[in-house]
Amino acid sequence: PSGRPRLGDPVWATPSDGVVNANGNIIAQKPENGRATKIDISRNFADNCLKNNQMSAVPQTQYTAQQYLEMEREATYKSEYYRGEIFAMAGASTRHNVVKDNCIFGINLKLRGKPCRTMSSDQRILTRHTDGLYSYPDVIVLCGKPQFSDMYKDTLMNPLIIVEILSKGTEAYDRGDKFLLYRQLESFKEYVLVDSKKIHAEVFRKNENGFWVLASEAVDLQGSIELESIGVSLTMQELYENTDDLGE
Repeated sequence: PSGRPRLGDPVWATPSDGVVNANGNIIAQKPENGRATKIDISRNFADNCLKNNQMSAVPQTQYTAQQYLEMEREATYKSEYYRGEIFAMAGASTRHNVVKDNCIFGINLKLRGKPCRTMSSDQRILTRHTDGLYSYPDVIVLCGKPQFSDMYKDTLMNPLIIVEILSKGTEAYDRGDKFLLYRQLESFKEYVLVDSKKIHAEVFRKNENGFWVLASEAVDLQGSIELESIGVSLTMQELYENTDDLGE
């Protein structure tokens, strides 16, 4: 479907012609026949990204998930992994970070007394054991006992809510292939997209029939979004507090 989805519309994950992901590291290529395809990267496109400072590293070879984890646990910077390729993550803007921190604070404040907690972008997740994406969402909400992928207990597999803060170069991927991969998580119930460039937030929710729909949206400071799975409402004033003097 074309255009911005309306409340109750199904969500269709369709990548754009080619973009870096939410953290500037994975490339989503245009699908054939309108269908979502695997995340991939070409050398020429990667070179163009490097020239535009959109990508901080180009994958040089194939790695196993175990090799990735061994390197990642010793690294001084974060990288993501998908189907044999490792992608170094780029830094975020100040405005992006302030909106993210506001989101974490707003949710935490309203989770007191509930068996839930938030985790920030330092927490790695794995979408599934076979061909899954290792990623670092901006914010996740976990309720109940954490489920980890291995004995190191540093890769989570059961987030209830995932929040991504959108930026100009990453929005298409967050809405497309990344959302598609996140939906491999059985525990995943709500996907929150908060725009760092303008006042706009959306909540996509998995309904009782297993379909993802746009369930809550706000486009001005008087609005709010509803996180039904944890019984939390976030106002736009909370999310965009102290961002007036910050650039994109």
